[in-house]
Amino acid sequence: MRNSYPGPRSLVRLVYPRFLALVAIAVGAFVQPVWAQGPLGAQEPVEVRTARLSYKFNINYFLQASTRQNYPFNDERFVDHESFIWERLRPKVTLSNQHISVVVEAQDTHARGSEFAVRRAWLDLLNAYVDVTHMKGVSFKVGRRQGDFDTIPRLVRTSDFAAVVRSFDVAEVGWVRRTTAVRAFVFRTVDNLPDRFNTWKKGERLWTAHIRQGVGHHALQTYVTTRLNTDVMSESGVAGSGAVHAWETLATGPTPFPHLTYSVEHILERGHFSTDTVRASAFFGTLSLAPKTGHEIEVRYVRTSGDEVDGDGLRGNYDTFYMALNQLGSLGLMRGANLHAISIGGTHTVAPKTDFTWRIYDSHLTTTQDGWYSTRFIQRPDPTSSRVGNELNTQLSYTVSSHLNARLGFYRFFQGPYLKETHPGGSYEVRLQIFGNL
Repeated sequence: MRNSYPGPRSLVRLVYPRFLALVAIAVGAFVQPVWAQGPLGAQEPVEVRTARLSYKFNINYFLQASTRQNYPFNDERFVDHESFIWERLRPKVTLSNQHISVVVEAQDTHARGSEFAVRRAWLDLLNAYVDVTHMKGVSFKVGRRQGDFDTIPRLVRTSDFAAVVRSFDVAEVGWVRRTTAVRAFVFRTVDNLPDRFNTWKKGERLWTAHIRQGVGHHALQTYVTTRLNTDVMSESGVAGSGAVHAWETLATGPTPFPHLTYSVEHILERGHFSTDTVRASAFFGTLSLAPKTGHEIEVRYVRTSGDEVDGDGLRGNYDTFYMALNQLGSLGLMRGANLHAISIGGTHTVAPKTDFTWRIYDSHLTTTQDGWYSTRFIQRPDPTSSRVGNELNTQLSYTVSSHLNARLGFYRFFQGPYLKETHPGGSYEVRLQIFGNL
């Protein structure tokens, strides 16, 4: 006979909405609102202010329906063919006054038609931090934050197709003065656990020191990010600790040509991975042309190092840390290491509230002695070509209102000689996304 009482997860789902309601009532009673912005039931965050405190409450939502076919491999993240739906809710409460903001945000993600854990997360904290600002340029931010840091977006950023957003526990201090910004922070990686509360990733810590300087219409930036691990494996199978240091330099700004801007970024990696020595690098370049409002063409170039010889004690493949994969293709097939690629794309306003986005990628291996770093590692003996293939991304976006958007996308991968002999067929996906806030 089954027990009639709910399990732990059911209790969380039952209690949490009531808990939020009680918090909202208590806060409302405490601050004694003077005015409210937006009527109840409008799709705007409810905001109530006093001279000392204001609060906002809103819910972000995301719904995606996808069908994908002919992937070149099967593993725990992708299968050869599947159709699925996943939905994500993010309730958020913000309390703030002139100097302090407190942000608490949860995320709850579930999938239908797919049992993969990467698309499931029971209600858990996504953000829970305190932000102290407006103190003569000095700021502090402490707590749990989602993985989108404007200081190091190349190394830590969330892909726009991720069902479950990654979080980090961060302590940050910053200083801003006119055209100069300096920041430093330490953080712990948080593992997203689908069926229980998230916890720290065992044995991993990171820290970053960052400076950005404006020079006329240009911006110069550099930072050093270090990831420390206590339990890693060398290429020869020796267990040990790891320390990877990534030194980035970046320049952005306009060119002498009208409407043409540039971005040049280089990352140098040094350190050790157990008994292996780390010697890796990456280069990213972008040219953007916006001749008129509503139209932009962009060319991107990527070259990341690969590992020339396996087991020689030298780790040469570029470590992407927690890079957003959609920068290398919307199908998520490129991990970023040992990659030599160029892409061209554009965004065009084709009708009121309607944008069409397209991009074509041409991807190669930097060195054929290494392999293809995708959701799993694929290596071919004696390959005759370094060309992995081409990817075509097309997407139509429609803004229903200021708080509701819809996107329809078609994405296709055309395999090159490196893959055709062992993994024939072309991968494709049709994706419908609806997102906004209440």
